[in-house]
Amino acid sequence: MSNELINLTEEIVVLEIEATLACHSEPDCQRFFLTDPSKKQRLFRYVLDRVPHRYGSESARTANYAPCGQRLLQIEQAIQQGIEVLMARELSLLPQSPAPEAVSQSTPAREIVSATF
Repeated sequence: MSNELINLTEEIVVLEIEATLACHSEPDCQRFFLTDPSKKQRLFRYVLDRVPHRYGSESARTANYAPCGQRLLQIEQAIQQGIEVLMARELSLLPQSPAPEAVSQSTPAREIVSATF
């Protein structure tokens, strides 16, 4: 076996991202990441930039390294945050939908709200 150090965190992050996306309750989220592999790669980089890395030898990988509870929680939180941030960035680049026809552009919103009370 090699004595070369490897990043054990990368493999865990990949597995956690796959599990999170597979179980995500929002179909839009699954579609967002599954239709374009580069988006999943951006999520991977986003998470790796925000969690501490653990390095070990090849034997540590074969020993089925599993992060402790706190480290796993950090990874899961970074994944959720990454999903929200990346989707929000993408959606902000899309054209905004027109205002509903029921609300006139010339009527301030507070007047409409006060008129309903």
